[in-house]
Amino acid sequence: MNNRWLQKIHSLSKSGFPVNVILTLASINLYISYFSEQNRQKIPAAF
Repeated sequence: MNNRWLQKIHSLSKSGFPVNVILTLASINLYISYFSEQNRQKIPAAF
């Protein structure tokens, strides 16, 4: 995780947001960005 995410998590947890929810959202976000990156690489190879 990069520094920006850690800062976001820190500020959200200070505002009373549950940390496990934040981490779930963060992992979903990383998952989506990882797979969109994979798909971007696969699409040219398909053609």
